[in-house]
Amino acid sequence: MKRVHNIVGHYAKAPRRVTLPVGRYLVEAQANDYFRVSLPVTIESGQTTRVHLDDHWKPPADTPKTELVWLPNGNAVGWQAEPAKKTGVN
Repeated sequence: MKRVHNIVGHYAKAPRRVTLPVGRYLVEAQANDYFRVSLPVTIESGQTTRVHLDDHWKPPADTPKTELVWLPNGNAVGWQAEPAKKTGVN
């Protein structure tokens, strides 16, 4: 487990960069309008992975909803590592 404080002063202007080994992680963070959320994150070699936990980020309008990861309030926070597969269960 690694704790990362992402604030400098009252608010940070940019996310704090953290280098992690390739793998799958569970990010627990405070999101805008929520106490804490847990999100699965996949770290890939040579890629930057971002999780958007505020109301300012919006995915491109033509992005299929099944390719995104969502907070319970309906805010998109990033893309899924693999698009969701139809399972017949909603």
